[in-house]
Amino acid sequence: SLDSMLQSEIEELDENDSLYSLPLWTSNDGFEIMEDFAESVRIPKVRSELEQVLSNGRGVFRNYKNLLNKYPHIEKQFHTFKEKKTPKRINNAWGRELIDEGMSFYVGKYTWLQCYDEIVEWLADNGGKGLLCVGDFGLGKTFICTKILTAMFDEWKWDYICVSAYEMSRRVDDVKKHEIIIIDDFGVEGEAVVYGEHRHIFNEIVDFAERNGIMLILTSNLSVEEMQKKYGVRTVDRLKKITKAVVFEGKSLRGSTKGEAKPSYAYGVCFDTLQQADDFAAEQERIREGVENGTIRLFDDWAQDAYELNEALELIGNVAYKYGMKP
Repeated sequence: SLDSMLQSEIEELDENDSLYSLPLWTSNDGFEIMEDFAESVRIPKVRSELEQVLSNGRGVFRNYKNLLNKYPHIEKQFHTFKEKKTPKRINNAWGRELIDEGMSFYVGKYTWLQCYDEIVEWLADNGGKGLLCVGDFGLGKTFICTKILTAMFDEWKWDYICVSAYEMSRRVDDVKKHEIIIIDDFGVEGEAVVYGEHRHIFNEIVDFAERNGIMLILTSNLSVEEMQKKYGVRTVDRLKKITKAVVFEGKSLRGSTKGEAKPSYAYGVCFDTLQQADDFAAEQERIREGVENGTIRLFDDWAQDAYELNEALELIGNVAYKYGMKP
């Protein structure tokens, strides 16, 4: 098969020190990156030659490399392109100490959960994959992903952005500029409406990350079934491909959850009960209907942005304000 043939070439190249080293790809990943680069080359003659090599089958990696050697400036562009497309590798042998110190600092006295061992394994060698932390609230997902891992990235001077699910919708273009994207509590955001266009921002980011070698680090309280219902099977399959999933289970770090209601969200606002969240969501729908039929006016640009991004609004008379910003 083509896959086994390409993998054989990778192994052959790895054994030959006279050839440049290949990144830690699978054969399909490497071939796809070479295809994408060939399409991006602006010089018709070179682009045509690269595409011809890619269509010839056996010897594609070596022939591609030899052709790049003929055009040093194109070869330099390829290595830059390849580096951007190759997910970052994490190899931290001190993962347990990192998590223990971080949790002790942010939480105080805590119980080491079994799921933390899976984070330690990921830190030892992430295999180029991101991290998907799911499970009930109060188990340390947010602390680990948004506090402890970011401290490590800061020390390593790695490029990342850390946003909530709601910030993701509002800052999607900025989010896509970074090599590591950390999104906390995805699943609570609504569908974004930008200039009248309905956009599924999370789906866009997952697709963008897969195509561009971006590392995703994510937290959510959603189950896999809930993710599939909200984002579709295709997006969830992509997440499985590009991240290591860790299910957080155990006793809440915030204390016993026995008899304690799980918080519910609506339009980015947290409520103690599901009924409160449902009532708030119904009110948001009434406000939006009023804006659409002209009986309710958006107060300012903040309110307009909140309306377009499907974020919470609040009403005084017939004027809608961004939630939390009414006078």
